[in-house]
Parts: sequence; C-alpha cells; structure tokens
Amino acid sequence: MSPVEYMPLAWVAGPLFLIALLLLLGGRRRLHPYASLTLLAGFAVAALVSIYAAELFWGPGPTPAGQPAVIVVEQGSTPAGVAARLEEEGIVRRAGDLVLAARITFADRSLQAGRYHFAGGERILDVLSRLTRGGTARELVTIPEGLRALQIASIVSREAQVDSVAFITMLADSAFIAGLLPPEEGAPLPPSLEGYLLPETYNIYYRMPAAEVLRLMVGHFTDLWQRRLGEAAAELGMTRHEVVTLASIIEREAATGEERRIISAVFHNRLRRGMRLESCATVLYALGRFKRRLYEKDLQVNSPYNTYRVRGLPPGPIANAGAASLMAAISPAGVNYLYFVARGDGTHAFSRTFAEHVAAKRGQGSGVLVGGRAAREAGGASAGSSGDPPGAPGY
Repeated sequence: MSPVEYMPLAWVAGPLFLIALLLLLGGRRRLHPYASLTLLAGFAVAALVSIYAAELFWGPGPTPAGQPAVIVVEQGSTPAGVAARLEEEGIVRRAGDLVLAARITFADRSLQAGRYHFAGGERILDVLSRLTRGGTARELVTIPEGLRALQIASIVSREAQVDSVAFITMLADSAFIAGLLPPEEGAPLPPSLEGYLLPETYNIYYRMPAAEVLRLMVGHFTDLWQRRLGEAAAELGMTRHEVVTLASIIEREAATGEERRIISAVFHNRLRRGMRLESCATVLYALGRFKRRLYEKDLQVNSPYNTYRVRGLPPGPIANAGAASLMAAISPAGVNYLYFVARGDGTHAFSRTFAEHVAAKRGQGSGVLVGGRAAREAGGASAGSSGDPPGAPGY
C-alpha cells in the first residue's frame, strides 16, 4: 500500500481516534476547568482536521464528470507547477490543496511524467494516485496504408511522443527482428522491418517504448499472415518476404481499392513471363523523393529497386501495405492484362498488348505520369502507368 493510499486514512482516522482517547480519559476523572477547556479545544481541532482531511482527499473536483482534460506532466515537473495546470483545467479547486495533499502523503516525491486523461469530477486522492502511478492514457494512432517506416516513425512520435530515433534504429536490428518474425523455412530473415508494420489504428500510450510499438505492429502483421495469408502464399510458391514486397508495390500503385487485385494480376503475369515489372513506384523509392512525372534519366537510376532495369521483385518492400493489398498480392484477379495506365480520374486503363497500352497513353505528354498513392503525395491528380520500356512512345 502506497503512502497516497494510507496517509489520507491516517489524517481522517487519527484525529477521530484522538477524540475517542480524550473522551475515555476525561470520563474517568474530574478535570480542572482549564483542563476541560483544553480538552474541548482539542476535540474541536481534531474534528476540524478530520473534516478538512476528508473534504481535501475525497471531495469531488470542481468540473462535472464527463468534461475531460488532458494534462502532460514533463520529466522534472514540480508539484506546484502540476497543481497550477490542474487548477487551470478545472480538475482541482485550488492548486494549494493538491500541493498540500501531495506533501502530507509524500506524493510530491514520486510524481511520474506522462500524459493523463482526467474525466472531470475526480477526487484529489484519485488524481494523486494516478500521478504517482504514471501516465496510462492511451492515444488512438492511425497508420495509413502505403507509408514508409520513416513516415510511421514521424506519426507515432508526433501523436504519442514515441522516441523516433529508437524506432528507426530498431527497424534494422537483426536480433530484434529475429525475436519478432517467426522463421520461415528456406528464407532468411528480412534485413529491415520495412513492409512488416501493418497499417491500422493502434492504442499507443504516451511515450510508449519504441520496441513495444514495433512489437505491436509486427504482431498484427504476423497474426494476419498466419490466419489468412501464409497458406495461400505457399500454394503460389511465394515466400513471406516476396508477398510483402509485391503488396507494397500494389499499395503504392493502386488508385482505388477495387483495382488492387487487377494490378496484382498485371504484376503476376509479367513475373511469370520474365518481364520487368516497370513500376513507377519502385523508381520513386530508388530516387528517394516524390515526383509528379518520371523521365528517361529517372528510369535509368542505378538501384536494385529500379524495376525498369532489374527483373523480378526488388530486394524488399518499398512501403508498408495494408491488409487489402496483402490479400491482393496472393489473390490476383483472373485476367491476362500486362499493362495499365491511369486515366486521371482515379481509375486505370488495363491492356493486354503493348499497342493497346500505347493507345491508352496517347495525349499524356512526355515522360511517365506517376499514379496511385505516389501521385497524391507528389501533389498531383492520380495518374500512372506500368509497362513502358525506355524509349517507348510517350517518353
């Protein structure tokens, strides 16, 4: 039992015990008039202390229940500073009351940094108990589909004050990765957790350790893989890393959810024929920046992620795909398309032959328009293409 829990009882019960003791002693002997007055004064003081202590610790806060406030207690904050903020937010009536209560319960020595959510109408005893246990308030942090791990690090840092440096460092920690991802027969562990951070809405508490955040995200991916993806991937002859890599490209190329499985089919068909994927999204990843339009020099960037130059899948994921794109990667639509180009309205024109593809691209100007999520991040309307060999019409 902490002092915050037993000291309030002592301050209320102690004076009452003293009154009972004085009554017992006074009842056994005749007291001098002055002694009687002293005894009465002691009764009054003890009763007042008991009443004040009860009101101090158990009295409700000034704001009605249901009017929440969020208080951030930084490392090294003083009781007076915290109390002033709580008074300002209407959680306590007087800052001095909280400071006094903290001192007589020794809570002033053990205030914990953190983010606290108070519902309003809370007793000082409850406020102190929470301040000494540490911030347990959680934030609902939404990770959108198609982001890179560095972008996710920025989001959890901004929304829940997670250490972004530790987050980024642990992404490539081989021992940490080995402890998170179950081994896959015949396949090495990935060099990074890029692609394995499943986009969802997570319940993350303030300043949650980066390792716990990563463990939470990768755990959701692993659960999805074991429940819905692993068996289908094995039937296709794909490893986990191949599925995650392909899904990341689909996520970046897809402009609408309905087209994910068709775009997946295009890439599966090209892989089976030994054709290069020629995905603009992989070129952007290789360039390391967002662009609205890619030109010949961009498509020649020397990188294993440039699928205009390198056959097959790139070495690893280019983003973190959501569940829908992961499912699309292992369940391509039953179509024989080999090309696609965006129409500019959020949908794509799919083609079976290169001639059809060239016709679909007519009127787009020079270069290759970037499509899907990449286009939105570059600040343009959705447009894009797959399957344009260097030197083809439209460049």
